[in-house]
Amino acid sequence: MHAFLIDVSLPRKIRKKAMGFSLIELMVVVAIIGTLASIVGPGLAVGFREMRAREARSDVIRILNHARTVARGTGSAHLVQFRQEADDGRGRLAVYRSNFSSCLTTDWTAITAASSHCDSFKTESETDDACVDRTAFQTFFERTGVYALSLREMGGATSVYLCYEPSGRTFWSTTPDPITFAASAPTGGAFRFELQTHRGEPGGAVAGPPRRIIQPFGSSARNLL
Repeated sequence: MHAFLIDVSLPRKIRKKAMGFSLIELMVVVAIIGTLASIVGPGLAVGFREMRAREARSDVIRILNHARTVARGTGSAHLVQFRQEADDGRGRLAVYRSNFSSCLTTDWTAITAASSHCDSFKTESETDDACVDRTAFQTFFERTGVYALSLREMGGATSVYLCYEPSGRTFWSTTPDPITFAASAPTGGAFRFELQTHRGEPGGAVAGPPRRIIQPFGSSARNLL
């Protein structure tokens, strides 16, 4: 064991430096750190929340475009289902695959009703392969906010179904029944979605600006500025 001794013959300033920091100096450093944390902390939380909101918006656009692309690639009709009340009010986009190439000959009502994969959001399913993709806002890190998707400018409708065929034909309806499918564009020529960040639970205090997505009928989804 070694003993460290301070030469008392050294000047007072040098001896003080050798003995380390005083309690007052440490308290000043702690106070500075606390002040910086109080200034920077909220900004970091907002930045993180905004980053996650952008990721959620990108996921919405990806799913909308994926259904249209995969229908052409696989030769099977694909249905995009949006239900605003799903996932505890967060809203859900889900993509279902048909065994047929036609939207009009597929029993989408039976497929969506039987697909527990989309309802429970399992990461894998050995028995249910009809649901091939879906949003999952409830899996996002939610200490800084929850994300809710809604349908806008549809006369109060809270559900919409978009069906894509390999041929490129597109249909839509507010129900999954093919009898109700329309081949003409809706009023305004597009479907508009709004992604909003809330504090606490969906429907709580709004945090940050809404993110808007437009899905032109028969075309690719994109950000709506």
